[in-house]
Amino acid sequence: MASEDLSEEERQTKEDHLVWETNSDFLYDRLFEEELTLPSLTVQWMPSRPGEDDDHQRLLFGTSTFDADSEMAATTENYLMIAQLYQPYTKAKQELSDPYLRKEGTLTIEKKIKHRGEVNKARYMPQNPMRVASRSSDADVFVSYFDKPKEEPIILHGHTEEGYALAWNIEKSGQLLSGAHDGLVCLWELGDFSRKSYKAHLTFKAHAGPVADVEWQPNNEFVFGSVGDDRKFNVWDTRSENKDTPAQTVTAHEGDVNCMSFNTYNPYLCLTGSSDKTVKLWDLRHFDQPLHVFEHHKDEVFQVQWAPLHETYFLSGSTDARVFIWNVSDIGAQQTFEDAEDGPAELSFQHAGHMARIEDASWNPELPFYISSVDADNSLQCWQTAKDMFEEDAVVSDSELE
Repeated sequence: MASEDLSEEERQTKEDHLVWETNSDFLYDRLFEEELTLPSLTVQWMPSRPGEDDDHQRLLFGTSTFDADSEMAATTENYLMIAQLYQPYTKAKQELSDPYLRKEGTLTIEKKIKHRGEVNKARYMPQNPMRVASRSSDADVFVSYFDKPKEEPIILHGHTEEGYALAWNIEKSGQLLSGAHDGLVCLWELGDFSRKSYKAHLTFKAHAGPVADVEWQPNNEFVFGSVGDDRKFNVWDTRSENKDTPAQTVTAHEGDVNCMSFNTYNPYLCLTGSSDKTVKLWDLRHFDQPLHVFEHHKDEVFQVQWAPLHETYFLSGSTDARVFIWNVSDIGAQQTFEDAEDGPAELSFQHAGHMARIEDASWNPELPFYISSVDADNSLQCWQTAKDMFEEDAVVSDSELE
């Protein structure tokens, strides 16, 4: 595409990417990029296996032929995949004697399973990572066995339309939530996984429009949240007899609410991301107003996720091709004029390695500030910020957030 054909936003994205490339060797301790054959709409780090070192990590992702040309889409199979990333971290990198070594790495597909339709989202079961739930353009939800790749997936019935929302219950093995464009949230109790198909155990009339995301509240096997295109953030209790009315509800944003994330360290705190370009921080104990609004994205926000190893940090991903790392402990901190031009005090890091909308992003559960992200232009990136980028995070009290 000629430069004169670029929009102002595309031109700015390209310029920012060139600046990022110039500085990237000193921003990261690890940096890896792979151009996938097909784009992936989903990515998730897998837990490490016994005996594996930090240089060997595994990733769960899938394929999508939605944006492929019609001939390719008609003839190309879609797959769920687990790949091993070998990304060495050497003393040379720590000393910056050869920062270009950071870009070393290899991605090897270890296992793949045919998938009915594009993989909209895939998440492994915490109690058994070889069992993976997935959503597609089909209304059904699938559970595949990566330790038995030739076995047909379990089919979960309950929705009438496709969806993207998916969440395993970390407190109760075999319990799965999903949300779809039909406005429903379905809950399945899979027990010992002995059947070929299951009907939804519970169905919630969750939203007046598509359900964009669902997530269980940490340390609570009964409570979950849902967000949707009706701009609502709803909190549900599975013990309630009324499956049409949430326990708590708030009109959270001025646009569609696309994503949410509960804080593992303080389960009352939750983030929501929206098409209004903002991320909001909520306290379930004071649900009428957000504690804070995070603003710096230039387009719709589709990913938010608290860091698993640091209480105060979270990431956000957007169609503006950026993944940001934020620190809530820096809310309200004083800034110089020059620093303020780069963003608010709570914006800690900007990853500008992508050139297209962010489809998904995932924190590594075992290594600090190590993130994988995928975009609409087939790019899979795995990046760990330089150690000196962040000081040890402080624990923030509720009063400091108010």
